[in-house]
Amino acid sequence: MPAPRKSLIEMKDIHVFYDDVHALKGVDFNLFPGEIHGLVGEHRAGKSSLVNFLCGTVQKSQGTLLFKNKRIEKLTPLNAKQLGISIIFQNLTIIPSLNAIENIFSGHPILGAWGFVKRKEMEKAAVRILARLGTSFDVKIPLAKLSEKNKHIVELAKALSTNPEILIFDEISSKLTPEEMETVYTIIQDFKASGKSVIYITHNLDEIFRLTDRVTIMKSGSRCGTEDIRDLDKIKLIKMTYTFVRTRQDLEEDNQNLFLLKQFYESIMDNLPVGLLIMDTDHRITASNRAARLVIGNADYQQLSLIDWIKSQEWREQEGILECIESKTSGNWDHLAISGNRTLSLKSIPFRNDDFKFIGTIFIMEDRTQQNNLNDYFIRTEKIASVAELAAGVAHEVNNPLGIVLN
Repeated sequence: MPAPRKSLIEMKDIHVFYDDVHALKGVDFNLFPGEIHGLVGEHRAGKSSLVNFLCGTVQKSQGTLLFKNKRIEKLTPLNAKQLGISIIFQNLTIIPSLNAIENIFSGHPILGAWGFVKRKEMEKAAVRILARLGTSFDVKIPLAKLSEKNKHIVELAKALSTNPEILIFDEISSKLTPEEMETVYTIIQDFKASGKSVIYITHNLDEIFRLTDRVTIMKSGSRCGTEDIRDLDKIKLIKMTYTFVRTRQDLEEDNQNLFLLKQFYESIMDNLPVGLLIMDTDHRITASNRAARLVIGNADYQQLSLIDWIKSQEWREQEGILECIESKTSGNWDHLAISGNRTLSLKSIPFRNDDFKFIGTIFIMEDRTQQNNLNDYFIRTEKIASVAELAAGVAHEVNNPLGIVLN
């Protein structure tokens, strides 16, 4: 009999909590050298929590982790990188104000004998990695000036620059075009051919059958099973991955109900008396209501960057608002002047998913022009009343001696 394969990574009874949310419930997972291991499951199944634990960004409350049969008590982002674990997140983690070289080698610059940064070598290495990814552009310009596609390519180049032993992809196919994904598929196969391992998270089951050797199915924070791809077909994987398979009629009825529910909530949102905007992680407006569109004054709001609109306003608070957005914190600002001699109050509220991953910001906008005008009117009225009362008092004091003289 052939000797059993030794695991590169082995997780046993791993539990992860986010405050009172039990994200991973006693999960077992292993990864072999030279393996492409798929990870599938419904939304909030625990897939991201599992890989975030492997990258050291979340900590276990219970369980055992073995790396090359050596027990690892605690993983941090630093020692995960030292072990050769690298991840390409679904949402960008690049720094827009830095260029491609600085982003790719952030945290691990190429140093000379005396500890000096070898910038020329880093530039050449960055160009070489990008060429491997089938693209080229000026690596010295800030990423804020690059397209979204190139930002994601830099994210991938950053992960490859550490020469990792384990590469994790967190739903990257939702961010790149099919042509760009072909390059990624080639890199994954080359990675495997060199004896290295890949964990690939996706909702696209065609990718699972195209790429992976094994697949682990997650559901509600638990592992439902791990199967060899050669033992599966798509129907069986769908049944294992999703709660149940429905008839076409059931699905059509559900789609109709979802459509009606979507219309219902859109109607509620559109009729709110205050403006509501939802911005994604790339600062694009993904949803708005009528009151918000009246404030912004742009019909094609989905093509509008809220950052650009804020920059176009002449507000003293502008820098503070932009800093609040970049730092993903809440903020509240009043008396912001906008076109048409109007006054605006603005509130930003960042929101996260069940894995505490930042997924966007809600902006509440309220046109306070009428309220401010009414307040000004009341203040003027009080002033006029005070002046009238003073005048009446003075007239009374003058009237008394005049009455005596007149008598």
